[in-house]
Amino acid sequence: MSSGCVLGHLRLYECKQLFEGTVKKSNHPICTFLCGALLSEHLIICCNHHLPGTRASTSPAGAWLIAPVPTILSVHNGIVALNLISASFGAFILLSFLYNPGISTVMHLSFWFICAYITHLNLNLNTLLTLLFISLLSFELLSSYVGSLTIWEAILLAQICFAFHTNTVFFIIPLLCIYTVERLKMGPSCVTFGTLSISVIWLWSLLSDFASRLVEEKTYPDSVSVFHFEPLHFVKGLITPLNILLVTTVWAPLCIAAILVVIFLSQEGSEGGKTPLALRKIFHFQAGIVYATGLLISPKLLSVAAACVLLVFFLVDWTRRSGPSATSKFLNDVLGPFRDSRDSGELIFTPFALLLGLSLPVWNFCYSWSRDYPMSPQAWSGVITIALGDSVAALVGRRWGHLWFRWPGTHRTLIGSCASFMSQMLLWVGLAAYYGWSWWTGVLPLAFGVLAEAYTEQIDNLAIPLLVMSLFPSL
Repeated sequence: MSSGCVLGHLRLYECKQLFEGTVKKSNHPICTFLCGALLSEHLIICCNHHLPGTRASTSPAGAWLIAPVPTILSVHNGIVALNLISASFGAFILLSFLYNPGISTVMHLSFWFICAYITHLNLNLNTLLTLLFISLLSFELLSSYVGSLTIWEAILLAQICFAFHTNTVFFIIPLLCIYTVERLKMGPSCVTFGTLSISVIWLWSLLSDFASRLVEEKTYPDSVSVFHFEPLHFVKGLITPLNILLVTTVWAPLCIAAILVVIFLSQEGSEGGKTPLALRKIFHFQAGIVYATGLLISPKLLSVAAACVLLVFFLVDWTRRSGPSATSKFLNDVLGPFRDSRDSGELIFTPFALLLGLSLPVWNFCYSWSRDYPMSPQAWSGVITIALGDSVAALVGRRWGHLWFRWPGTHRTLIGSCASFMSQMLLWVGLAAYYGWSWWTGVLPLAFGVLAEAYTEQIDNLAIPLLVMSLFPSL
């Protein structure tokens, strides 16, 4: 037998072992509850019901959004992943009943109990608390941002918050601050910032004391890295010659260029013209360059910078919605051109989704913050799929899409999807050669990502990176 045949059989065997190992871990329960959610969704579509938060121009399809985050968590904790996927399906049933009570709820509940029986779900206090957290937070998101989110997107955001909260109790501080600001409709002012600052300091000291007690009892040893660190020492560690060179020669010029793009787009929007697609995709590509260089040179600096940018995004949008009328009007004019057909509500979610889609694979829900943690293919999910793949698909599809077939039932073009897949594979093969990864392990995840993007009407800037991230092998 030739060496090529031997190598081919070896690769097939490795892929088979990888697939079987992945399935054996905890994907069977996730797939079971996903099938139940898909059946419930199909039942609602057949009955022509309107789900809470579903945009009028789209169908309620999107049940697959409840699977990526539990799949990512299943590698680290299968029980938490099972509780999360079951709670997400349960939250969907509960929200559907609250908004559209009917006999179909009995069918949804029967699907849930069948899934729970098949997966041997242990109904305990943790399961109930997870269900309450996902349900209540999803309900708050749908109620606070009417028309901005579908029910599946709200559940996905609640899952993301839950995943961070299970890994670090520190996450409860920004979550409580944001919830208080949005719930009480607090506007940006000196009093508000002072109150939030005092609250953060008080919560930090309170949780630090609580975590110290858990450490003494040896029930939560990881909290040392969260609470017992020196901020000055941490910042000093980020100030290195290489990081300074990265910021001054790459990030700063790209940020200036991005600001110029925003100014240009706002002027185009104020004149009544539609935002040029090419410029918006160039903006995506610029963000991808920032994240790519950060991953190659300093992932820790990139993680901190992404968190700071997300905070700035929230402050800007908060000021736009609740600030003085003059400031609010100015920010609406600046950010208005970045709205797309899915930003029909008060919240302009598209920029947030782009930032989260690029940042969540880098943060990895705080699992990869250890210094010795190797670079994982998952960290590149956002750069590959959104910064590169989505931009190429949109530009190629817009330019030559009329010459080729479209995907059945969608406005996406086949040539755009093919160009997206080819560009993603080129980047992936280069990264695999650089890091020493097996390049064939990325073929199926990227292919599934392209197919999902062709058919999804959900917020693809966030959903597709998480989907590909969940399918990539973890190191």
